[in-house]
Amino acid sequence: MRTIEKSFGGRRKFFIPLIVLILFSTIFLNAGIQAPAEAADYKIFKIDSGEGFDEIISRLEIEGLIKSSSITKIYSFLTGSAHKLKPGLYELSPHLSSDEIISRLTKGTDQISVRIPEGSSVFDVDEILSQAKVIQAGDLLTYSQTHPIEGYLFPDTYKFFLGSDISRIVETFKENFDSNLAKLLKDTSNPQDILTLASIVEREVPDFSDRKIVAGLLNTRLKIGMPLQVDAAVCYAKKLKNPEIDSCYPLDTKIDSPYNTYQYKGLPPGPISSPGVSAVRAVLEAEDSPYLFYISDPATGRTIFAENLEDHNRNILVYLKN
Repeated sequence: MRTIEKSFGGRRKFFIPLIVLILFSTIFLNAGIQAPAEAADYKIFKIDSGEGFDEIISRLEIEGLIKSSSITKIYSFLTGSAHKLKPGLYELSPHLSSDEIISRLTKGTDQISVRIPEGSSVFDVDEILSQAKVIQAGDLLTYSQTHPIEGYLFPDTYKFFLGSDISRIVETFKENFDSNLAKLLKDTSNPQDILTLASIVEREVPDFSDRKIVAGLLNTRLKIGMPLQVDAAVCYAKKLKNPEIDSCYPLDTKIDSPYNTYQYKGLPPGPISSPGVSAVRAVLEAEDSPYLFYISDPATGRTIFAENLEDHNRNILVYLKN
């Protein structure tokens, strides 16, 4: 009889917490986790690396994603998920029950593939990554204010986790830059100038043969002290003044900025985009020519060259008359 009682007592000790868990889960599922009646659309919720459990759950309640932080905390401890919430960027909604939200936060985010085209500026990359939910809008721009990353966000296809740490994202870009461009630049006398000129050529001219001629043309302007007068650099200056603008046209050649190559001679202070290998090679293989001017034919994308201002103005009338 004592053996039976002892066995029953052991089972009772096992069943009591199990019953409590089942009971609490039932209460949790039917009361504390119900979505508010005025449930909103999905919103972005970010968990930073090293952020504490209490802070995460409190923010979920503050942002209206869960009804009760207290019940959610108890449930998370009982289910063993309290210390398993993973950093990342999540799309959550009050429509989701709290157990679904906790489940998503413990599962973590998936990797997503993003393509960064050649000639993308930091503004472009920020938009691409934020639209893909890899970062929040403006994160890369904020980072770039204290870190010189323009020109080094090497164009390629990447895989990132949603809500990835911004410094790790930049590190990935720079590692790829080193693998693809560092070896081309290491033997040059001024790699930064080469990269800056390549960033201009990347934005201005699509064809590789034309790029080499334009690179030589711009080098000639630099040698004779003629302003570069590059539209792409002025567009970048305008973007620096107001990141919210969608177009830089009509072109403001009077804007006060060292990137305004109509007003300031020489190269701009740094790259205006992240060039690909082709643009860098074009600068390294720049061709001498008699040309000092060029425009792009909007109908064909072909580069039209001119040796003097008179021919250049004539080309403008012919190709840019509209």
